[in-house]
Amino acid sequence: MSKKILFLLLLFPSQFLIAQTETGIDSLLTAGQNIQYQSPYKADSIFLEALQKSDEASYLYGKGMAHKGLGVVADLTDQAEKSIYHYNQSFEFFCESQDSLDAYKARFNEGMIYRKLGMFQQAELIFLETAEVFRQYSFPIGIVLCNTNYGISLYDRGKHEEALQVFIDVKNASEEVQFISPNTYGNIGNCYLKIGELDSSMKYLNIAFDIAESAQDVNSIVGFGPSLAGIHIERKQWNAAIKLLERSANLAAEHGMIQNEIQSNSMLHLCYAKTSSFDKAYYSLLDLKVLEDSVSNTSFLLNLSEKEAVIENEKSQSEIKILLEKEKVSLAERERDQAALRGLIIGGGLLAIIIILVLLQNIKKRKTNRLLELKNSMIEEQHQEIRDSINYAQQIQAAILTSENEWSKIAKEHFIFFQPKDVVSGDFFWAYQNEERNLAIWVAADCTGHGVPGAFMSMLGVGLLNEIIIENKNYDTSQILNKLREKIIKALESKSNSKQRKDGMDLSICIWDKTENILQFSGANNPIYLIRKEEYETEDLKPYLKMNLDSSNLFEIKGDKMPVGSFTEELKPFESVKIKLRKSDIIYSFSDGLADQFGGENGKKFKYKKFRETLLQHSSKPLKRQREELERSFTEWKSDFEQVDDICVIGMQIS
Repeated sequence: MSKKILFLLLLFPSQFLIAQTETGIDSLLTAGQNIQYQSPYKADSIFLEALQKSDEASYLYGKGMAHKGLGVVADLTDQAEKSIYHYNQSFEFFCESQDSLDAYKARFNEGMIYRKLGMFQQAELIFLETAEVFRQYSFPIGIVLCNTNYGISLYDRGKHEEALQVFIDVKNASEEVQFISPNTYGNIGNCYLKIGELDSSMKYLNIAFDIAESAQDVNSIVGFGPSLAGIHIERKQWNAAIKLLERSANLAAEHGMIQNEIQSNSMLHLCYAKTSSFDKAYYSLLDLKVLEDSVSNTSFLLNLSEKEAVIENEKSQSEIKILLEKEKVSLAERERDQAALRGLIIGGGLLAIIIILVLLQNIKKRKTNRLLELKNSMIEEQHQEIRDSINYAQQIQAAILTSENEWSKIAKEHFIFFQPKDVVSGDFFWAYQNEERNLAIWVAADCTGHGVPGAFMSMLGVGLLNEIIIENKNYDTSQILNKLREKIIKALESKSNSKQRKDGMDLSICIWDKTENILQFSGANNPIYLIRKEEYETEDLKPYLKMNLDSSNLFEIKGDKMPVGSFTEELKPFESVKIKLRKSDIIYSFSDGLADQFGGENGKKFKYKKFRETLLQHSSKPLKRQREELERSFTEWKSDFEQVDDICVIGMQIS
């Protein structure tokens, strides 16, 4: 009996000491994990000590966690091969202790290193294998992270459609476990952006941006802002892009995110230039230069700091071995002494370097500023000359467009909604009242391009209409378009190249015979709308009915599907349509500028259906009021979006 008691007494202290040892190792591991991101070299020393003690105690879990910690530190200090080695060791020790979940957490980290190195296939195999293990352990967050990184790997090697499907599956799984992250939706948006589906991209990037805003997730706001701005830039919606980029740049500056600030400023100066905000473009470009120089200087300082830290790390490891052998100095005292010494050496060295760099940077900056001021002065002078020329061109264009006096001869009740995208316009209107034959003629035209190129085309069109109709007395709409097409093709034909340019115009032409009250119409790609009260409806209009509202019907009378100009298909003669008019009929001629305008809540086009609904809704009002309502609808729809094209709408009421 006494032997059994003696055996139990001997066994108890042994098990108690083992438990105490493992608890001490676990405390070391926790300490290392707590500081590994802030002080990786100090954490490295702690993990090495934990590994040595775990080895002495044959503590498999401790070995696995110590190697995993060393792998994290090696990753943070850009030692990829060393990181992979430690993660492999961690995996092996966890497997030996039959801890598969922790083993594959280390395996997941190894996959992340392979992805960062561009070794995508190795990374993808690890992510798929690890996700399957996490599935067996019912670890949904782990599955989501594996599949997310699998999708990122596919995306990084250009397999955007495959990545999109993976990210959609990740979104569905994340929503099931209520693990809502802006990156889940942002990844989908970026994939749609890469495959050219801008509407879908904007939808998901907006969701990601809203989630980031709600969570005040600065990293995501700053990250997704430029992606969303890129879509607005693609659509030439400069103001919307500027709003996002300014917010991203300011947030990045507040939180010291220099690379993100550089990205936003590199896009901002282009947007400012496109909106003629040349002062802002200049300062944005200057900020970009300063930031890039700052990154270069910071990189130099960090490299220097890292070398000194490596020296200190080697010294620290040597001291640890001495302490383990002699056990004379406590860990807290050693760390305090080392921190003071490192602070003195690094602080003094960095201060000297920073002073020198600031002096050199100031000299360089003053020189750069002088050069930029000179260049800016030259650019501003050239820009002013261009601005003066375009303003003069606008005066010339305004002079050749039909005056209000001529329009009043045609109809007392009329309106013209004319809003160029730029100073000068590629859209134009033209009208002529022939008193001798009592004919009213008007045209709404949309030339190839806008701005200066479009304006040149519009002046050519006005000149040719004057020649064909007024000088040559041609009053058949189809013949007028045939002749106009012939003259435009001949005028634009290249003398040095047999190929013809694809310039020309889409237009609608109306001739109202006031004596017979008959409208003759021809169109080149453009239709006209006619709104008539139901009590005056006639059989000849029934084929053209498009929609109705209350007691009014809107009829769409289409033209030919070809432009006035060069055409890739066979050039057929234009056709004409004749319609018997009734009192109070309203005829609308227009270009495509209003229907193609992006806006609304989802950044979509206004479209012809909404255009027709707007006309019908206000058709009972006087025509000047109709113009105001049309302009108001356009302005509200466009909101902060950039105007995409010139706009021309003509309304004419039959009296």
